[in-house]
Amino acid sequence: MNIRLEKIAKELLIDYDCVIIPEFGGFITHYRPALLEPNKNIILPPGKSVSFNSKLCKNDGLLAQNVALKTGLNYNDALKAIQLKVLFWENELEKSKYLELEGLGSFILNEEENLVFEQFNETNFSCDAFGLTNVHASPIERVGLTQRIERGLDQKKASPKIIKTIRITSAAAAVILSGIFIGFQLTKSYTTENLSLSFTPVIKSDTPKKSVDKKTIEFVKPNTNQKEYKEFGEVLTKEDVQCFKDYGHLKEPENLKKIKEIQAEKAIIEAKFNSIKKINPADKISKTPQEPKFHVIAGCFGVEANATKMVKKLKNEGFKDARLAGKSKSGLLRVSYGSYHKKIVALKALAKAKLSHNVNAWLAKD
Repeated sequence: MNIRLEKIAKELLIDYDCVIIPEFGGFITHYRPALLEPNKNIILPPGKSVSFNSKLCKNDGLLAQNVALKTGLNYNDALKAIQLKVLFWENELEKSKYLELEGLGSFILNEEENLVFEQFNETNFSCDAFGLTNVHASPIERVGLTQRIERGLDQKKASPKIIKTIRITSAAAAVILSGIFIGFQLTKSYTTENLSLSFTPVIKSDTPKKSVDKKTIEFVKPNTNQKEYKEFGEVLTKEDVQCFKDYGHLKEPENLKKIKEIQAEKAIIEAKFNSIKKINPADKISKTPQEPKFHVIAGCFGVEANATKMVKKLKNEGFKDARLAGKSKSGLLRVSYGSYHKKIVALKALAKAKLSHNVNAWLAKD
């Protein structure tokens, strides 16, 4: 059975740092920062670089298990299929000294019978860098130090030192004279005020002080603009009532009527407050779990049977989270590789689906 072994190995390198092809060698991924290619003036985004080690040829079971899962073969038959593919690659290297694996890179068999691997930069195996593209960088022309000094000397205008010195001296003299004059005026004013204060006679006032009659205190209507009065009214304590009795204001019919209105208003407010149902903090509000809103869509179907069939097919191919993800705006049933609560997780799943299964997969949000 002819299998696309390089495609399966490429899919595994997205999730694993090392993928070993038995009796051939191992592919290893390493994180690399952003790179600048000076010949092309291009900045490559950060990602994972792939290297090859021919000494890592012992079977670890990872590749064989995935081949069995993708093709439906048992484990032993999957190993035999891998051996046949490796034998085909070795024959190609013996004939043309060159082998190209799609999505991974190329091999050259040198004169010392060693494999030289060169990675293809078309695939970025880092899910964290999904969506980042190459950036064109234009070179900057820098001006030398000598040219900058010459340019600065040409633009600078010289000024006579004598004129500058005379201006500074004149300004300093004007400031000093102004300070002396202001100080003299302040001293003169201060002395005159002290003399006038020292000779001011103390006159005893014979005007008797006005005595305040307590009974002349009038009942003042509370300020209706205040927030407390608007909401709750004025509350009269026992001391306030006793004070009104002492001054005889309770005998006045208008004041007595006002006090009764205030007390009635207070009783209404207390009744409303007591009627409020108190919420027990121990009562917990049950929250329904939120549905995931980010979906990696594999396709849309008008017939439910076809959509269900597609979900079953995706699960058989290794996408265990495949499900029906509601309907699109046009009313079609959506089939997703998986649904997620966080956008970053959904983007990683989208990158994996595009690289391994369907380049036309897209991300939908409810």
